[in-house]
Amino acid sequence: MGYQKSEELDVKRAFLRMLISLNTTPAKAELVNGFFEAYLPITVQEKEKIMKDMEEFTPEELAFIRSLPNSWRDRGLKEGRKAGKADTTVRLIKKFVGPVPEDIKQRIYMQSIPVLENIIDHIDQIETMEEVKEYLINRE
Repeated sequence: MGYQKSEELDVKRAFLRMLISLNTTPAKAELVNGFFEAYLPITVQEKEKIMKDMEEFTPEELAFIRSLPNSWRDRGLKEGRKAGKADTTVRLIKKFVGPVPEDIKQRIYMQSIPVLENIIDHIDQIETMEEVKEYLINRE
């Protein structure tokens, strides 16, 4: 839409400057930022480059930018929540069923949050490691 792939970082920086200059409410800034991130997703490497280049912003501008919700933070929160659920699942299986073999641990860490929550909610109904393995295999 009027820019080359190689210009994406410049577009993102220009967008952040424009968002700062709007001097709008945090709620409106979050809405506009969310739309922009959906429109122009950038990779982790590109994000790191932008973060390095943020030295050009004033401390007040940096504080504003960091206060915006972003896809990386949201993704990190989701991954952290999933890892926490997986850790809890492993601990509960160990406590109620027995030692958890490494292959089952690996399968647990690959599961979605709803699957992990289902195991946690029904841990009292699982009696053997074979039941755990069977449940995980049926979810793949």
